[in-house]
Amino acid sequence: MTQKNIMIKTITIGLFFLCILIVNGKITHEQLSSINTALTTINQFENKCTTSSDCLTEPIGARACGGPGGYIVYSKTSSYVEYILSLAKLTTKLGRQYNEENSVISICTLAKQPIAVCDKNHMCVAQ
Repeated sequence: MTQKNIMIKTITIGLFFLCILIVNGKITHEQLSSINTALTTINQFENKCTTSSDCLTEPIGARACGGPGGYIVYSKTSSYVEYILSLAKLTTKLGRQYNEENSVISICTLAKQPIAVCDKNHMCVAQ
């Protein structure tokens, strides 16, 4: 088993137990941060590309006034796409719940969806 696979399994198990805690209580800022960190970590494993058509964006998080909190740029060639998309959806769902539970207010501007491109280092990045 590779180091990446061990880390993915560790992150997945940790997130599973985190979700159990969240279901049984209010979501904390720290829990949201943990999920975002897991998402970023998994995305960094295989964010390689050969052309910009390999790169996509997915909304993450939730603003109090509606819409995503931001976007993650990822490679559709990654073997971790399922994890990335699942965690992105989880950040959105839990972000909304956190905002409601804590009566969060924020500026009501929409996060602009970036253009995903393949850079000179063959990594998917936001432009």
